[in-house]
Amino acid sequence: MPETKDRADRPPRSHEERRWRALWLLASYRVLLACALTLTYFFYPASHRVLGHQAPLLFELTALLYFAATIVAALMVNARRPATCPQLHLMLFSDIVALVLLMHASGGIGSGFGILLLLSIAITTPLLDRLAAMVFAAIAATALLAVQSYEVLHLSAPVLDLVRTGLFGIALFAVAILASNLSQRLRHSERLAERRGAEVARLSELSNYVIQHMQAGLLVIDDDDILRMANEAAWRLLDMPITPPSAPLDEVSPALARALRRWREDPDACREVDIHLPGERQLSLQFTAIGLAEHPGVMLLLKDSGEINRQAARLKLASLGKLTASIAHEIRNPLGAIGHAAQLLNESPGLSPADQRLTEIIHDNSLRVNRIVEDVLGLSRRTQARCETLRLADWLQGLLDEHLNALGVASSQCRLHITPPDTEVFADPGQLSQIVVNILRNAVQHSGRERNALEIQLVGGRTREAGGPLLDILDNGVGIPPETLNRIFEPFFTSRNDGTGLGLYIVRELAELNDIDIRYLPPPTGGSCFRLIFKGHP
Repeated sequence: MPETKDRADRPPRSHEERRWRALWLLASYRVLLACALTLTYFFYPASHRVLGHQAPLLFELTALLYFAATIVAALMVNARRPATCPQLHLMLFSDIVALVLLMHASGGIGSGFGILLLLSIAITTPLLDRLAAMVFAAIAATALLAVQSYEVLHLSAPVLDLVRTGLFGIALFAVAILASNLSQRLRHSERLAERRGAEVARLSELSNYVIQHMQAGLLVIDDDDILRMANEAAWRLLDMPITPPSAPLDEVSPALARALRRWREDPDACREVDIHLPGERQLSLQFTAIGLAEHPGVMLLLKDSGEINRQAARLKLASLGKLTASIAHEIRNPLGAIGHAAQLLNESPGLSPADQRLTEIIHDNSLRVNRIVEDVLGLSRRTQARCETLRLADWLQGLLDEHLNALGVASSQCRLHITPPDTEVFADPGQLSQIVVNILRNAVQHSGRERNALEIQLVGGRTREAGGPLLDILDNGVGIPPETLNRIFEPFFTSRNDGTGLGLYIVRELAELNDIDIRYLPPPTGGSCFRLIFKGHP
């Protein structure tokens, strides 16, 4: 989703990076501890009754050296030289030495410095392995026993302090073991979380791939009617322009917004809705409520019901083509005989004008039936496209030079403009020629204008929004009535008495063979516009 994109794109912190961060926090704590001890001793004389009262010179020297050592350690961590393990070992060893000496200078085990040593072991052990943790706990316990033994033997310290020191050593081992176990559990949980996170990321990537490549369109809309997500199929089905990730649904598709408002008013009655878009496109919408009660959202599933109807029509026409192919010979022979007889009868000298008109009707309708048979046979024998790279401007100019006279259109009535001029397309030259010539013939026959007043434009090229080369074929005719827009590509639909109704159907079938998306776009200035978008690549 757009709101979480920045967070999702942020790379996870590596294990080594986390160790350096923990080491920097440990170094900062040591600097603060050494600074606090040094400043308290030198600037607060009353503390001398507790700090360093047994060996003041040793306390002063140890405190200053410990403060300097922590500063050097912090600089080494900042420079990240050497590696984390050596630096960690040096820090812990210097802590043990400094705190044991400070404890001895301040009166031994009863001074309270043991808590600082215990805290240092507890903080550092999670960054070490179990063996290293036990070794440093043993070093600390041995150092404490050695110092306390010296105090008992040479400074007349109570023997009971040896017992307290032994118990404190046991406490050091216990803390090291507990911290090490906790550290292992945390590391295990961290590895498990990383694996789970990787699995979730893979599943998210897989689900996103499936959503983006599914045939049906998918939209997610929040409770404020803001579009939050749309897959590629939805953009293609709706011909949506390039919009920001979060855009009002009214701006993206007013028809969808109206359908959504109807569904919100009565979800049970409008769970599935059909809407009609410009051209012949008909979409089936399925609404599903998603999200929480306080933040409801809607998921829209879009299906091209027009495509389903077109597939059914193709199956029907394929069956018709096979049937026509099987009986073509039986139809053509009597049809030819009828047409020939009508022609001979029309040449009879004693035929009245009314009878001559009847024979013309017989002859014309015989030709029409024959054209229908030929068109259906052509569809049933359709071959695969043999695509090649064509320079669109040069190829169209040659096509116009060859066919304009046959169509009854002067070259001055047709304008060709391709930008950039070197635009190339990938299509079968013969089938693309049929597509363009059929659209031009349709413009001539259905323009509703005098032949010399007709103007045709072929405008095309490459645009980033189309996703490939495109070609617009425009005319200044009367256009197609809105009530018939959804039927212009249907087989056998025609507005002319002498038409077969297969011209535009054949155009679309040939376009699909060449991976060309064909659409009818009513121009705002009137007339007609057929757009060809070439999606194939060399």
